[in-house]
Parts: sequence; C-alpha cells; structure tokens
Amino acid sequence: MRQIHYRGYAMFAFGLAIIAGISMPVFWGWDVAVDLNQSSLFLILLLVAGVLLVVADVQMSWQAWRFQKARGFSSLWVAILGQSAWFILTFWMYLDPMHVSALKTVTLPITMFGIGLLMLTLSWTQRVESLAPVSSAMLQSARRLSWLSVIFAVYGFLFFGLTWDWQIGLAVATASLLVIDPRWPLIFASQSRGEAIETLTDARVKIYNPAALDQIKDIKQAVVEKTGVLTSRQLTVYNVDSIDDNYSAQDVLGIMAGLEQEVGGLYAEALVTYSHNQGVYPIQAENVEVIPLVGLQGTIQGDTYMLVSATMHYRIIMSITANG
Repeated sequence: MRQIHYRGYAMFAFGLAIIAGISMPVFWGWDVAVDLNQSSLFLILLLVAGVLLVVADVQMSWQAWRFQKARGFSSLWVAILGQSAWFILTFWMYLDPMHVSALKTVTLPITMFGIGLLMLTLSWTQRVESLAPVSSAMLQSARRLSWLSVIFAVYGFLFFGLTWDWQIGLAVATASLLVIDPRWPLIFASQSRGEAIETLTDARVKIYNPAALDQIKDIKQAVVEKTGVLTSRQLTVYNVDSIDDNYSAQDVLGIMAGLEQEVGGLYAEALVTYSHNQGVYPIQAENVEVIPLVGLQGTIQGDTYMLVSATMHYRIIMSITANG
C-alpha cells in the first residue's frame, strides 16, 4: 500500500510554526518576537496552515479508507479527527478569543508545532504498523479503543459545551482524540508478538502463519506426525535400560532389536544401529506380529515378548492382576 510522506508534512508544519512564532505571539498574552507590521501575514499563515491540513486530511482519509477496506480497521481516523479539531479550535480562538487564559497555548505556532510532531509519529507508526504481525484480536481491541476515544470526545464536547462554553468543549474533545490514540497499544502489542515469534524461531520453532497463533487457545486435539513434518526423518536411540533383574540391559536391547528388525522402519533402523554400536546383536525372532496402535509381539527362543509403550504395559499388568 502506498505510503504517505508524513515527514514532508512535518517539516512544512515546523516551518510554519517557526514563522508564526516569530511574527505572532507564541502564547496568548505574550508579545510578538518581531513586529513585521504586516497584517496580511497573519491571514496568509492561517490560510497556508489550513490548506496544509486539508491536503493532509484528504490523503490520510484515502489511506484510512483503504486500510479499512483491507483489514476492517484503520487507526488513522482518530488522528484525522484530532488534528482537524485542533486547527478548528485554533482558528476559532483567533476569531473569538473568549478564553485566552484557559486556552493560553491554543495559538497557531503551538498548534503547527504539535501537528508537526503528530506527523512525525505517524511517519514512524506507518512503517512499524505495516511490518508488525497484527492479529485479529489486536485489531478488535484497537477498534474498540478508537470508538472509546470518539465517544469521550463527543461526550466532552457536549458536556463542557452545554455546561461551560463550546470552545472549552471543543478543547476537551480535541484532547480526547489526541491523547487516546489506538495506534500505540496496537503497535506495542504487535511488537511484543513479533519478539515472541523471533524467540520461537531462534528455538527452531517455525511460525508459517502468525495469524494462526490466535487459534491456539481453541485447540482441543493435536495430531503429531513423526515423519519429518514436525521433526527430522532421522531417529536416535540414546539408551536402553532394564527394570527386571532377570534381564540385563544388553538382553533387553537384543530382544527389542530382534523384534524390530523383522518389521523394519525408522524406529527399527535406529534401534538396530544403536544395538550394533553397543556391540549387541539382535536375537532372532519368529512369528513377529504388529499390534495396531500398540506395538509388536513375537517369539524368541520359545518365549513370547511384546514391545509396547509404558502405558500399554501398565494396562496389561492391571488386566492380569484383575483376572487373577
């Protein structure tokens, strides 16, 4: 998506702030730094500032609409409303300076300087927000915060406008729109998410689709496939022990390798390789059968052996005990 050159707008706003700060009072009640005796300069500065805001608002609104269409949400709407309300309040103060004490900082130099800073933050957040892995849950929270900011602004405008004065109401509404900005929590949350993904990547956990992380909390069952999708195709046997005094570890290894080599497979290959490395050769097994979803069983030197999991072994023991 095409990026907005916010830095250009910021530099232009800072330039206007400097010129206005020289030729106009920085705060209400202050003297002019340099009296140029040019009454038309004041109108020109207001006009140029207004044109700058209109152009910026139009371009930002177009981008916000495209974001809204693509992702269902855009954090730019609050910024557009905030900077527009700020300039309208400033323009209104010059037309009717009713509250020069309460709104002492609402002047063109301060307003343009603040809008310049806002443009710089928009430039940074535009780049970061486009790269950060934003989830649907984050967008939903940011959308709620945006509506909350607008609701507070409308409430402040109506409440203070009706009980005090409409200029004060507009000032409160402007502050709500500028202070309650949904972009910051969205960006910080997405950056934390990105750091978590990088940590998992460093731990050799590949995240192919970050959006799928939102569904982890809803997972009830997981299927693990052991042929290279989640792990490598190579299996490694590290040790074989015996818990029966009648059989040594070498005896157990020889029996296991003898059963496994009759059926083959990755596990059989790893077990036979391990037994050879330990100097133990598989004992010849006969009548080896695969027990579906359980393991193997076969005959070695007249005795029947089963190669099953610990859980299945426990069930067999419990069954034998129950049957006497």
